Amino acid sequence: MKKLFSNMKQRYSLRDYKFSLFVLVLAISVIGIFMVRSARPEYMTRQILGVVLGVAVMVVISLIDYNWVLNFYWLLYGINLILLIAVLLVGTSSHGATRWLDLGFVQFQPSDLAKILTILFFARFLMSVAIEGSASSLARAAAASVSTGLALGAACSARGRTSGSAP
Repeated sequence: MKKLFSNMKQRYSLRDYKFSLFVLVLAISVIGIFMVRSARPEYMTRQILGVVLGVAVMVVISLIDYNWVLNFYWLLYGINLILLIAVLLVGTSSHGATRWLDLGFVQFQPSDLAKILTILFFARFLMSVAIEGSASSLARAAAASVSTGLALGAACSARGRTSGSAP
């Protein structure tokens, strides 16, 4: 188990860390806090807490080697699908759309995470197909792509929404 997590952290030198990106994210977040304050002052404290938590998570995630995360691409894809199915089954409606999971202390929108996880999954999956290079692996890649498209189409149809319909 220790070996599994030993490669999780990237070997960063402090001088290689992108402090400019950190400062830009922080600047945009501070501007967001001021915008919230000017519109709804009662939400400013909540926004500050969100920024502090977000910056802390950003720093932790930036220290994780994404190549290590890609070793679990099937697991991540499965979690992705489970979260999206959970929205269909027990999702919370807001403004006429069911897009959220209510976790009690916060509402979570899995579709945002699904975008990132789907990109990571297919990047790793297609990379393994390219390395393997056989016709059967190309067929698996095509099947995975088509099945994902069909699942998305079925989910949109079940909700009464297609790419050409208005919300």
